[in-house]
Amino acid sequence: MELKQCPVCRSEKFDILDESDMGNRATVRCPLCGTFVIGKMAAFRLMAESVADHRLSAWIRHQELNKAARPILLQEGIEQLRLALPTYSVSERTRELLKSLAILSKHPGAQLSGNLLADAPLAWSENSDEVKFHFEALKRRGYIQFSPLDMDGNYGAIVTSEGWDQVERGPASILPIGFVAMSFSTDMVPTWVEGLRPGIEDAGYSAHRVDSEPHVHQIDQKIVADIRTSRFVVTDVTQQKQGAYFEAGLALGFGKTVIWAVREDDLKNVHFDTRQFAHIVWKSHADLRSKLKDVIVAIRGRGPYRSNP
Repeated sequence: MELKQCPVCRSEKFDILDESDMGNRATVRCPLCGTFVIGKMAAFRLMAESVADHRLSAWIRHQELNKAARPILLQEGIEQLRLALPTYSVSERTRELLKSLAILSKHPGAQLSGNLLADAPLAWSENSDEVKFHFEALKRRGYIQFSPLDMDGNYGAIVTSEGWDQVERGPASILPIGFVAMSFSTDMVPTWVEGLRPGIEDAGYSAHRVDSEPHVHQIDQKIVADIRTSRFVVTDVTQQKQGAYFEAGLALGFGKTVIWAVREDDLKNVHFDTRQFAHIVWKSHADLRSKLKDVIVAIRGRGPYRSNP
């Protein structure tokens, strides 16, 4: 495969590590995106787009940062992936940068060095000016020490004790939990017990519904808090309950990854406004469990908990 630029971010500083499938797939290493595998048709498609997709670069970089499986970009899966990617607000991108810096730190007090342009994906940012804004925001709050080193965008940074507190206990802490929005009707209990919960757990995450544990909070406050602290949200719209759509809307507003699912016989009833999102269409609970695990691992990476292979 002949490439003159990284097909995702258009950087000219990249390497092709190897090729496979008779030259139809290449493993690319890019200083912005990280390392990924891309098919020839997917590369041609991305290079034909007028603007590079910075969210796709950020997703690939974060997969590597979180030691997830190496991303594989194929033409038939790009749109589904894009629909599942989060759209973070300005403040959320600042928090994402703080979490990234904590992951990169070998130990508390570790001196980090990098380049603003190359590290823009750490904050899901489009360019060096934007990521510098997020670095300065963290510095003003006392969460990092940050020093630009030269005119080329090189920098040094250290996560402070206040920053570590935010990562471990504050708003920047995102738990390895998949929040589930679904119908609470009695006949849907097996869908939770045999499909959704084990599918999330097989991917290495803890599965959670708002009724999973007793609480004394107002239910709407509990939903908001649980969604905010979850890594992603799985929304099964079988039976077309308004509450499930409401919780999915909250999650999208918070910039969370939302994974949609629906039983095959109810697919025709999916709401018009959300029909454009890719759905896991399932026939049995075993089918749902298997497909859900595969989608979670592909999009968010394998979670930290012991799971099935």
